[in-house]
Amino acid sequence: MVGGASSPTRTATRTVSTSDPLNYTPFGYLRNPYAIARSWEEGEGGGLRATLERPGFGWEYPWPRRPTAGAGIELACRMGQRSWRSRADFAELGYHSEHHSCLVFSYDWDLPGLAVHARFLLAERDVLLCMVDVEPKTDVGSLGDISRAAVRLEICLRGWRRDAEVSARLVGSDGLVDLGAGLPPHWLILDPTMTKLGPPAVGQGSLTFALPLGGQPRLRVVAALARGPDGPAAGRIALERADRILEERLAEDLAFSATCPRLEGGWPHHWRNGWVYDMESTRMLLFRAGGIFTDVWPAWMVDWPRAVLAEGTLDAMRLSYAQPELAQRAVLSLFRDTPGANVPCVFQGGEFNMVAADGSACGTSPAWCLPFYNLWLIYLRTLDRVWLAALLPHLEAYLRWWLAERTDEQGWVVYKCTWESGEDASPRLDPDREGDHVISAFTRPVELQAAMSHSAAILAFFARELGWESIASTWRRVAATYRRRTRRLWDAQSGRFRDWDKRRKAFVAPSGGADYWGSDPTRFSPLSLTPLLFDVATGAQRERLRAEVEFYDAPPTTEWPSWSWAVLESATWAGFHDFAARMAADIVERVYRANDRRSYEGPPSPMPGVSPEYWPLEPASFGGSAGYGWGANTAAMLMRQVVGFLESGSTAGCRFRLVPGLPDFGAAEGGRQYRVANLGYRSQRFDLTYEPTAEGIEATLELAEPGHVRVRGDSVRYGSRGPSRVHRFRLAPGRVAEVELGL
Repeated sequence: MVGGASSPTRTATRTVSTSDPLNYTPFGYLRNPYAIARSWEEGEGGGLRATLERPGFGWEYPWPRRPTAGAGIELACRMGQRSWRSRADFAELGYHSEHHSCLVFSYDWDLPGLAVHARFLLAERDVLLCMVDVEPKTDVGSLGDISRAAVRLEICLRGWRRDAEVSARLVGSDGLVDLGAGLPPHWLILDPTMTKLGPPAVGQGSLTFALPLGGQPRLRVVAALARGPDGPAAGRIALERADRILEERLAEDLAFSATCPRLEGGWPHHWRNGWVYDMESTRMLLFRAGGIFTDVWPAWMVDWPRAVLAEGTLDAMRLSYAQPELAQRAVLSLFRDTPGANVPCVFQGGEFNMVAADGSACGTSPAWCLPFYNLWLIYLRTLDRVWLAALLPHLEAYLRWWLAERTDEQGWVVYKCTWESGEDASPRLDPDREGDHVISAFTRPVELQAAMSHSAAILAFFARELGWESIASTWRRVAATYRRRTRRLWDAQSGRFRDWDKRRKAFVAPSGGADYWGSDPTRFSPLSLTPLLFDVATGAQRERLRAEVEFYDAPPTTEWPSWSWAVLESATWAGFHDFAARMAADIVERVYRANDRRSYEGPPSPMPGVSPEYWPLEPASFGGSAGYGWGANTAAMLMRQVVGFLESGSTAGCRFRLVPGLPDFGAAEGGRQYRVANLGYRSQRFDLTYEPTAEGIEATLELAEPGHVRVRGDSVRYGSRGPSRVHRFRLAPGRVAEVELGL
């Protein structure tokens, strides 16, 4: 999944082949599990991300979104009179990243006679390590007389506060440099102790080392950037343990790779890389126990880490492709440890951060990002009844809270404020467009009635799985009640579901203005399609909604992960597979191509190599944060709507569905076999390969252990005659095939 710990054999050319699977963008973030937010203004720990002007990494404080101070380690090198300092300079050397994980980030480039690999990692709370390995090569190459000149590596310090550079002088092997009280909390740098190199040159803001040329031993230079009152001691310890720390981080990366699916074969290079960025961004946002949380918990984004039910369940759903047990633990933390049955949005210390104008502590609704649906998918992938038994009482408490606290005088589910809906300040819900304005008397939203119906249906399903029939019966009745209410919001004349205006006693009327993310939400609401889930809509309503769905393969729906998730899953459930595959593939192509770009124009465009808050068609218009979990949901679209790997609602054995929706990639780089390797599902692990042909999709299942396979669908019949590791059968694009393993 992540790039290898050691470098592959490479040629002397400066152009790195784009077919090299270890060629990632030289931009990204590292996980900082010690970051804490206490409010929108107050926080500590900071964010760790690639520096912008030169290759390097550093902290930005308090958060990368709006930093006021920062310090980092940057790299430069020179040969003779020629130097490489800026990212544009290093682009001439074909610099890239061969190891791009949330724990270890590398910059890799070649010089005549040298291969250089610089890795950055967080050693502990306040210590950032930079480890530069220099490998002499016999193929020295030629840059004129430069190849015979001395080669020097510079490990540079850059500190700043409020747009002002902070100078520092690095002195001697035991010297410490205080960057000034203006950089809380007392940023310090320690230079490396490398006695074999002799004393480092004294320089303004950098350490310079002469490097060996071809035929000489491999060299490792280690530097530490440490901060805080304990920085000097912690930095020295980290330098002494640097090799062991790197081994530990790489071992953790390897363990993640062992259980994470990966793209192989003919997938475009930016798709293979984009999948990695998505899964590493997802992994990055899993925080350790601390504050009110007694176990790991999912934070919605790097800037201002906090617990949010909508994003947390969506991120856990995606994490369950690779680490289902961790995903399950994180979900349980959300429900168990947050201070309220409605899972209010809180920072790590339990501070409420989404409060309505009347003082109510709010959490996200059962409609925003489909939290119960996400949990249903996690369960179908694992069939872990022990986890389900621990979680179910919390899910019941959540829905009961909404029924008690968020229903109006006639029993319709309503929002307290637009923050609770996820659609902040939407005129669809609040004519005054206030985030915290109490709006319960204004609108009866379609999606809340539908979400209550299918969330209750999921609870009934969960209870049946545990043999709790009386509980299942209760929630079946709730599901039926809100199914009927949802259908009452059907407008037969327009052929769509519509919100009800309580004051006018009529459907909410379209405003005709494009005043909310370039659209009219009173006419075009992506969440109005959620009645398609769990057959809340009737068959006739589904047929008429097929035309309505087409309106949502466009901005702003295709720019926002939350909206696109609701539309794509609703369309998939309704059987609109051609539409879902097309919409998903277009989003994945656009987002992955942008996220794998090798240059960064700077803010406001989103940084490559990490998931953005949303996916604007015009990157220069971006106004969000990087390292936002749901921005990685392109991984779920790829798996569910493009590969078409869908969970089975049957929990008897290992069953799933395949609905291939591959786009036309044209002349594929690695052939026309598209493989998802290392898929883990229920008790099985296997590779799934598609090969498009004129007759359909040739599918291959390669099991970890020999077993039986049966495939059934409108266009396919396959049954193995005996146990085998490899099974081949033909699928039709957009047609559902039911697969059962281990008969």
